[in-house]
Amino acid sequence: MQRLTLGILIVVFGQQGCDQLRPADPSAKATENSQLVPAESSKTPPGWTTSKTLSVAEASWLIPSAAACSREQFDEVLRHPPTLLSDIDDQKLTLLLLAYDPSLVAQTAPTALDEFRYTGPFGAKKDDIVEAVYGDGKPAYASVIRPSYITDCTCNSDGDQATGVVAFRAVGVFEGRCRYTAEREDGKWRVVEFYLPSYRIRTRRQADGLWKLVDTPVPTGPPSY
Repeated sequence: MQRLTLGILIVVFGQQGCDQLRPADPSAKATENSQLVPAESSKTPPGWTTSKTLSVAEASWLIPSAAACSREQFDEVLRHPPTLLSDIDDQKLTLLLLAYDPSLVAQTAPTALDEFRYTGPFGAKKDDIVEAVYGDGKPAYASVIRPSYITDCTCNSDGDQATGVVAFRAVGVFEGRCRYTAEREDGKWRVVEFYLPSYRIRTRRQADGLWKLVDTPVPTGPPSY
């Protein structure tokens, strides 16, 4: 099984070498089929929506909760850090991303820093990361993608499936982007998958509601977004 690469779940020190790429321009405008999302909420966003066609706004509202874990789960992982990915029962995107040190991943996959990286001048401190994923207002969940962190989102809906890319930023702490897939079942849209090619992370919601890593092909070149 894959061993974790010294992310926040393993160590408490700041990251090194994670400021090699210029941060995305915070003043950049959203693309034609994208828009910003609703203001931050202290409650977990609903996990589904019943629209016939998934919109960008709806996808942006569903993504944070799909990427999130409960505060209880996150606190437990911090107290007892896993050493193998298989030790994480519910493999939510937030836990998976924080399990890696981007600078180490980038040694073999330089494009990984386009997908997720720490942005402070000396990386990021554990306390700053924890505060960022918890957000304001003492919400019930922890997520690297909070509604207020989303800087851009696309959504291409086709029948009962929708795909797109979401970009996110916690200013001064971390930023990233990933692909997502949403599916409509029994009239309800739900985000069911996140994919970061350079990290080789593809985590998918299972029938029992838990998220699990699934096999993903090894990228043959720079990921296309």
